[in-house]
Amino acid sequence: MYTKIIALCLAGAFILAGCSKSSDNELPADEEQVITDVSYGSHAQQKMDVHLPAERNTQTPVVIFLHGGGFVAGDKAEVNAYTRLFLDRGYAVVNANYRLVDSTGLSQTPVLHQASAIKISDQLNDIRSITDKVATSVGSWKVSSSKWLLAGHSAGATLALLYAHGNKNSDKRIKVVANIAGATSFAFSDESEAALMPPLLLEVLFRATGVPATNPNKLAYMAISPYWVSNNSSNAVAAINIRPEQDSGDDLYRAYTQLLTSRSVVNQYLIITGAGHSLDPDSKKAEAVVAIDAFARTAL
Repeated sequence: MYTKIIALCLAGAFILAGCSKSSDNELPADEEQVITDVSYGSHAQQKMDVHLPAERNTQTPVVIFLHGGGFVAGDKAEVNAYTRLFLDRGYAVVNANYRLVDSTGLSQTPVLHQASAIKISDQLNDIRSITDKVATSVGSWKVSSSKWLLAGHSAGATLALLYAHGNKNSDKRIKVVANIAGATSFAFSDESEAALMPPLLLEVLFRATGVPATNPNKLAYMAISPYWVSNNSSNAVAAINIRPEQDSGDDLYRAYTQLLTSRSVVNQYLIITGAGHSLDPDSKKAEAVVAIDAFARTAL
């Protein structure tokens, strides 16, 4: 499944509402507000847009949303449809960019082999910085300081699972995680299995981990696999996993569901009928958001 998902992400990556915009110094709670390009770090990609619903209060839930793009590409502007859908259901939405794994030469033939300064571990650090920024801002935003959901699409969903079930969320700031079309495992039992992956995927994973997919590095690939992170987690939070019907990987999603259930983690597995990886048209995205909202309301 992960081969197809990353291939779809990379294919899209290389083809490249009447609200007031405000600073967060003065935000009337009765009005819908948008604060764009809020910095949560010094890197140019460490930016987030904050969308605040009208009539919000300290019980208004917050969703942090992460775009996809195979870890190497993508932008928050590409998931604005999700922002609007969550906003219309009464959520404050933090739509965030994060630092990207270096994509230089990935479109070449043969694929350029080189290391990346940014890895998945850095992207997880960015999510922690995002939650720190949210924590210091909820007072001025007039939203909940505890009802937080982390969601993402594709690679962003994989990052969401890794963060929510990993040790960076040991304080359980994130109470619920939503995976929309994310990969649940990049692990392999033997390097001969990994060698069957497409060269592009192998290179992306090399850059994302910093090590090649060989037997001595099995643990590094398990560390970027939600299945194995959740399996070793002592603080896994409630999770909803949503697979577009046209994506492969039903067996992996069901195995992940069985794992979460065996560990007494509240979870749900949903298939969006007729949907492809991008969940177009937006009515398919709406199905996902409605399901996430229903699940989250019982867990937050």
